[in-house]
Amino acid sequence: MSATELEIKLQIPDEALPAVRSRMAGASAVRTRMQAIYFDTEQGDLGRAGVALRLRREGSHWVQTLKASRGDGDAFERHEHNVPRAGAAEPALDVSLHSGTPAGDALVQALSGAAGPGAAPPDLRELFRTDIQRTHRLHRLKGGCVEMALDEGVIRCGHLTWPVQELEIEHKSGRRGVVPEAASQWVQRHGLWLDTRSKAERGHRLWQARIGQAVMPDDARVSGAVSASEAFKAAPACLHAAGAAADVALQAGLLKPLLPALLANASELAGGTGTEEHIHQLRVSIRRLRSVVRLGDRWMPAWPEPVMSCIIGLFRTLGAQRDRDVVEREWGPALQRAGCPMQGVPPRGEAFTPPDLVQALRARELNWAWLWLLRAAGDHESTVPVSALAAGLHERLERWAAEISQQAVRFERLDEPAQHDLRKRIKRLRYALDSTALLDLSGPLKPRREYTEALALAQTVMGQYCDLLTARDVWRQACEQDAQAWFAVGWISAEIGRMKPNVAKTLRRHGRIDKRWRAAA
Repeated sequence: MSATELEIKLQIPDEALPAVRSRMAGASAVRTRMQAIYFDTEQGDLGRAGVALRLRREGSHWVQTLKASRGDGDAFERHEHNVPRAGAAEPALDVSLHSGTPAGDALVQALSGAAGPGAAPPDLRELFRTDIQRTHRLHRLKGGCVEMALDEGVIRCGHLTWPVQELEIEHKSGRRGVVPEAASQWVQRHGLWLDTRSKAERGHRLWQARIGQAVMPDDARVSGAVSASEAFKAAPACLHAAGAAADVALQAGLLKPLLPALLANASELAGGTGTEEHIHQLRVSIRRLRSVVRLGDRWMPAWPEPVMSCIIGLFRTLGAQRDRDVVEREWGPALQRAGCPMQGVPPRGEAFTPPDLVQALRARELNWAWLWLLRAAGDHESTVPVSALAAGLHERLERWAAEISQQAVRFERLDEPAQHDLRKRIKRLRYALDSTALLDLSGPLKPRREYTEALALAQTVMGQYCDLLTARDVWRQACEQDAQAWFAVGWISAEIGRMKPNVAKTLRRHGRIDKRWRAAA
């Protein structure tokens, strides 16, 4: 059976497990033991391509299942093809059973890409196994039906194990929005948290004997994530000019490409396997999100205030952590070579710790906000004509560009808060241009490549300059604890003075080509 799977996974904290078990143990609940074997190449080519191939024993029956990401930017929908296998004994893997299906095509493509032109596809082998006790039942909501599945068990790869304690919510019929709606109920009542990592992905982590690689917003392996990189110039359009109306569709089109990277990095941090790079990439994703909110706020439906307040609060928390990391990583070695008497910035009493970050990412309010974004990205009813949207979006983008140009030529006369504001404006415009590039709208929404390249360069040099300002301020705070920190303040202040003329030169160049904005690419 071939289908498109829509599923959300929620991790269950230990203290919530008894209540979840009790709520799932209704008269209609069914308990099934599921033992699965997952296959891949020796190099893990299927996992990298977003393909999962398994044989699973469900009770006394075997089912061969192939799943593959759709490649259209949806973080929770996948192609799925299930084939019942006869007999009670473990069958041999037969990939030909998936031929002619979307998932089967993805499998062939992954194996062909791994082998190279003209070479035989690599062999498949067992990588890991799962042993899960599933309690599942159907749950009806207004306008649709979902299957709730409580999974408890373990993923095994050699001597390594990963415990499983999660609730899966899968779409069965009706509106697809009932899936995040049902998930929101469990988040609010029991404190469950959203996790995009599948059992197959976690099994691959065990096989690779490592945890957590940051998911870049411009990584081509993240389906449909918004980026200025070449990998996303061919991304599918999210909103077509042929439609009669598009305000909610605009919201869906702008949001949908942002969610894979945003939620993947949030999942790693909530799971305690995140790194400094996850923090940085999650901040980038949130900044992109805020950019499209500002871009489309005239036409998109109003967002609930708790959604934005939670996300902005997280952004600021991550920013405080990121500022300290940047100071240590970017300028620490140079300061030591210059003779700084201190080995690093002394910790402050209110320093944010990794456990704090995990709890912040697992908070009910934040996970409710993530699920609200998923619902908003899935809606497509609308009331505003596309022609009005195209003209309005272009007018706003052009105005933002003009404001940046006016500030850029006065850079050396701006005070530091205004310089930080200019950096934010440049980021906002660049990210908004990335997003509108994925909207199939009529109208000159794309500036010349020369302009976008100058904008990217301006963002880079302004980022370096403002990071120096941040580093100086962090060391100034350290002076309250240790007077030796004034060495770092002085050295960084000198670097700021040396860099400022180069920043001004870059921004003046950007201003000179601003008049070409109206020319389409």
